[in-house]
Amino acid sequence: MRTNVTLCAWLAVAGACASSQAEQVRDARMEQIDDSTVAQTRIIEDREHARNDNIDAHHELAESKLEARGGAKQEAAKQLLDVSKERATYQSRAQARVETIGVRIRAASQKLEAVGPRATVRMHEQLQALQQEHQLLQQEVIALPDASAKSWERAHEDLDRRLSDLNSRVKKLTSEIEGA
Repeated sequence: MRTNVTLCAWLAVAGACASSQAEQVRDARMEQIDDSTVAQTRIIEDREHARNDNIDAHHELAESKLEARGGAKQEAAKQLLDVSKERATYQSRAQARVETIGVRIRAASQKLEAVGPRATVRMHEQLQALQQEHQLLQQEVIALPDASAKSWERAHEDLDRRLSDLNSRVKKLTSEIEGA
């Protein structure tokens, strides 16, 4: 009897240690994924800053050429140049947002994998839906320069709304995965 109680106590301790060790491994993996996500996001931000610097440099060069040329239509050309810069800057920002969301979706996928059997079918389905929406938004950002002047504002606002919504959904799913 005493041997059975001792054996049961040892098995319970061993099971708790194994469970605790598995949770430590999972937590370490989650932290590693978070660190990788932060590093990738910084790279995206650096690329965005480089693109914006390039846009600014091109705009300044074009503006100085316009001023040197002068002419009656200079003001209209300057307005067109400013609109062009605004569009390019917005596209750079939208591209960075899409890339950042892509990094977060990949992190959610890796975390879902790390959770293993605790992950629900619903989590997998949500992840797949997020990936599909992300692909659609990537295509829209690529097509953004083709938007007409009339549809630009609407396309811009719609894209902002959808990017924000997708980002919120990715954050929500990631929280659910981390809580599993």
